[in-house]
Amino acid sequence: MMITQDVSDAIVEMVYEDLSGRFQGELEFGPINIVQEIDEYGDPYLHILIVFDGDQSKLDSKWTVGLMTRLLPQLLDLGIKHFPHRSFFSKEDSEIVKERIKRWHWNPTP
Repeated sequence: MMITQDVSDAIVEMVYEDLSGRFQGELEFGPINIVQEIDEYGDPYLHILIVFDGDQSKLDSKWTVGLMTRLLPQLLDLGIKHFPHRSFFSKEDSEIVKERIKRWHWNPTP
């Protein structure tokens, strides 16, 4: 599975809009990067790496757990058939995101 930059950009925009709509004024999001990874069975999947800035206690896990479910219809429209993984990183931990992207030699979105 290889996704285009346009598809990657569309996913980033969907994720940003969903999160910003819920956490407006509480948390800032970005960068959001899409990384193609391989699971332990050799199957490809997408991993959405989300950097946030603000008080982590305001990142409501009861709500964020449903992010992929909320976006699933749009993801299917883009041809994404497998449920992407998602991870949140505080701005202070954003170096982890950069290392993950370098490890897979993927073109991050700005």
